[in-house]
Amino acid sequence: MVWTNRYAAICIFLGIVASLTNSVAWGQDQGEMGFHLSFDGEFRYGNITGFVQVPRGGGVGTTSNERPKFDELGINQAAIGDPSLTLGWNDHNIYAGASIVRLSGSDTLSSTLISNGTTFPAGTSVHADIQLDWYRLAMNTALRTNIIKLLFFHSTRP
Repeated sequence: MVWTNRYAAICIFLGIVASLTNSVAWGQDQGEMGFHLSFDGEFRYGNITGFVQVPRGGGVGTTSNERPKFDELGINQAAIGDPSLTLGWNDHNIYAGASIVRLSGSDTLSSTLISNGTTFPAGTSVHADIQLDWYRLAMNTALRTNIIKLLFFHSTRP
C-alpha cells in the first residue's frame, strides 16, 4: 500500500514536471503559423447487412418487424465517401466533413412486407434509393503550455 501511494506520487510529480517543459524534445507541437489548410478523404467499400425502416405512428401491425432487409431490396454492398477539410489561422482551426452514404438497389420481394401501413405482397418488384449522409462541423484552438507556466510563475524564457 505504501509503495502504491509512493509510486502514484512519483508519477504525478513527473507528469507535472513534464508538462512544465516547453521543449520540442518532449514531442510538443510548436503550432501552425499563418494560414493553413488540409484536405483529407477516405473511401470505404464492403458488404452490408441489416435492415432499414423508421415506422410512422408506431401502431401495431403498421410495419413488418426488422424489414425490409437490405438484401430484400437488392442492396448487398455499400460505397461510402468521407471527405474533410480543415482551415486554420495560427492555432485556430475550423473542421468540416461529411460521410456520404447512398445505397440503391432493386429486387423482388419473397414475402409480404408491410411498411407504414401499406402492404406489399410477395412477388412485388421494389426499388430503393436510400440516403444516410451525415455531416460534421467543429472548431478548435490550441491551449499553449505557456499559460500553465504563467499560473505556476515559471518560465524557461530569459
